[in-house]
Amino acid sequence: MKFKVFVVVTVLLVPVSGVYAELHDRGGGLIYDDVLDITWLQDANLAVSETFGASVISTTGQMDWDTAIRWIEAMNASSYLGFNQWRLPKIMPINGASVGSQNL
Repeated sequence: MKFKVFVVVTVLLVPVSGVYAELHDRGGGLIYDDVLDITWLQDANLAVSETFGASVISTTGQMDWDTAIRWIEAMNASSYLGFNQWRLPKIMPINGASVGSQNL
């Protein structure tokens, strides 16, 4: 029953948005989003296998905000996959809550 509800909601919402991204596999672990004009990591849990020397990353890849900042800085310092402008997604505070120290 829950599956049917999910499908109906998805089918109703997708045509309303009017914006459809095509995701292009650039190879080497990179995915390009042509609507947002950004490149994503294909491995969304890269921190499990590659810490870039950052500490306090759990074996499941979880980290707090400050550790994530250090991880991205180390990733950029190593020019991971030939790029040195990796960044975290923007997170907007909800109801005035602070962004720092949230688990990703």
